Amino acid sequence: MTIPTPLVTVQQVFYTSLANYQANAAAYNSSVFINTPITTDTNGNVFFGFRVQGTAPAPLSTTQSGFARIDPSGNATYVLVNAAANDANIGRDSHNSAPALSNDQSTLYVVVKSASTQAYGYLLGLNSTTLATKFKVFLKDPRNNNNASILDDATSSPMVGPDGDVYFGVMGNPFNGSRGFLLHFNSDLSAQKPPGGFGWDYTAAVVPASMVPSYTGPSSYLLFTKYNNYATGDGDGVNRIAVLDPNATEVDAHTSSNGLLIMREVLTVIGPTVDDDHFSPTFPLAVREWCINTAAVNPATNSVFTPKDGNRTLGSSTLNTSGQATFSVSNLNKSNHSITAVYGGSTNFLTSTSPVLTQTVN
Repeated sequence: MTIPTPLVTVQQVFYTSLANYQANAAAYNSSVFINTPITTDTNGNVFFGFRVQGTAPAPLSTTQSGFARIDPSGNATYVLVNAAANDANIGRDSHNSAPALSNDQSTLYVVVKSASTQAYGYLLGLNSTTLATKFKVFLKDPRNNNNASILDDATSSPMVGPDGDVYFGVMGNPFNGSRGFLLHFNSDLSAQKPPGGFGWDYTAAVVPASMVPSYTGPSSYLLFTKYNNYATGDGDGVNRIAVLDPNATEVDAHTSSNGLLIMREVLTVIGPTVDDDHFSPTFPLAVREWCINTAAVNPATNSVFTPKDGNRTLGSSTLNTSGQATFSVSNLNKSNHSITAVYGGSTNFLTSTSPVLTQTVN
C-alpha cells in the first residue's frame, strides 16, 4: 500500500498579516476565536464565524463578532456583524452555527444576534465573494410575532433545501419548556413559509420524497428533524424524531400554539427510552429525547443515521455452537437502564432486535 505524502500545513490569518499576528500572537489568541464550523465551497474558499472576547488588537480593534472568507491563495476578507445587519444592536455571530451556501454558491447564509439579549437577531444572506449583505430577515416566534431567541447552547445552523428554500431553528418566546420552531424562508428571505413544530437545537436533514414510498404529497423532498415535546406544564413528554413535509400543513397540537399551521408530519418515531426523571401519572408516556444535532441521510439504502442520547452500545458477543451469545457489564450507574440485544444478521438470517429489558441498578 502506498501512503500519500502529507500536505504541508499552512497558517492563514484573516484580519492582519501573518507577520503582524506572529508579533502579537498572545494578544490575538486570547481575544479572537473561530466559534463556528468551517464551510467550504467547490472552489476551495472557506467561510467561518469568529467571536471577539474583550477587544481585539489592531488592526481588527473591535469587540464585534464577524464572518470571514479565505480563498485558496490565502487572500482573506471579513465583515463585522453590526455592519452586516446594519443594526447597532447586533454584536455577535451565533455560536456553533455553521454558515450555509446557496445551491449556486453565490449566497452565504449566516445568523447574527445581540450581545446583550438572546431574543434579538437576524438571518442574513451575504454575497459569498464580497460578504456584502444581500438579504436579511428579523427572526420572530411564528406563534405571536415576539422576537425569537437564538441561544449559544443551540446547535442549529441554516440549511438550504434542494429548491433553494432556507431553514433555521429558533427558540420560542416564551419558550414553553424549551420549545422552538424550524423557521422556513424562500431563498431571498422575503417570504416566510410554514415552520416546523420544533426547532433551535438541531439542523434539519433533507430526505428525498422517493425514500418514503407511502408519501403522496406535493413535495420533492422532505425534512428529517428532531421533534421534541418536553415534559413540562404544557408539554406531554413524548419526544420524537420526525419526517416532515415542508410544503403541506397541519394545526400544531401543542397547547401554546393557538392554532398555528406547521409542517405536516409524514412519519414520527417516539424515543425508545423511558424518561425516569419525568415518568409519572402526569406524564405517563414520557420518554427521553433523541438528543441529536443533525442526521446523515443515505438514499442508496433508504436509511437515516442519527445518534441518540442515553442509547449506547455496551459490547458484542459471538454466538457459541449452541447458537447462544452472552455478555456481561459491570459499569452501569445507579439507575434504571433500558437494554436491547441486536443481532447483526448473516447470509442465513435477517437482523433482529430483542424486546426492551429494564435493568435496575440499586
